[in-house]
Amino acid sequence: MTELAGGEALVAASTAFAVTITKVVDFIRTAFDRDDNPRLKPLWAGLALVLGMVGAVVFEINIFGEISNSRGDSVFGMLLTGAGMGAAGSAWHEVLDAVSSSAKRSKPRTAAAKR
Repeated sequence: MTELAGGEALVAASTAFAVTITKVVDFIRTAFDRDDNPRLKPLWAGLALVLGMVGAVVFEINIFGEISNSRGDSVFGMLLTGAGMGAAGSAWHEVLDAVSSSAKRSKPRTAAAKR
């Protein structure tokens, strides 16, 4: 089995974290927005950004770490990384939603649903 280099590991971790952000936002959205109000869509995208930034700082994920070694730049890099992960989380939501909708449409209807 091959090991991932440092940069590759950060990208893999960031991608996995973005999908996790998607699922957390979906859980919260399901709990508080059962009607899927389109006016709240910016709120959910903003929540994904905030969760990404908080997660990047808590877990010290900084894909910009090679640019500078100062602590201030490190925190800024973590915030940028988190914003990117949150934005990717929003994008993953759209992808997963499209896949889920496609699967639901292609699923054969049961006898009870036909009545």
